[in-house]
Amino acid sequence: MLCIHRLICRLVRIQFVDPRVTPYTPLSVYLDWATGLAKLITANEIEFFMRGLASEAHGLHPVRDADALQLFSAHSLRVGACVLLHVMGFTFVDIKWILWWKSDAFMAYLHNVGLLSHMHNRAVDWAAAMPHVY
Repeated sequence: MLCIHRLICRLVRIQFVDPRVTPYTPLSVYLDWATGLAKLITANEIEFFMRGLASEAHGLHPVRDADALQLFSAHSLRVGACVLLHVMGFTFVDIKWILWWKSDAFMAYLHNVGLLSHMHNRAVDWAAAMPHVY
């Protein structure tokens, strides 16, 4: 809830600078200080940012490792959000609703996460500690 509040506050601040921004403007806007106008965040901008982060985080060279950097895209952000929401304990229904997944395809990204192993171990420990009634 706090994140949504911060987004709305940011949108209101942008409205004071760019009068074209209304309550019906998507929340995915930023203020371009060079022009003084609000602009939509595009997939290309997200990819540029994601690839820069990947380059820094993994020590990838922009030219030499261009193929590896191509794997990072705007979709990487959505997949990462999916995994983080799951790790935070959100249900599959919550994740599907929050990230606007139309199908259950997002579940393919939730395999092989360390937390799943931990949750499984806790469930097995809990089941083993339960008194057995025969």
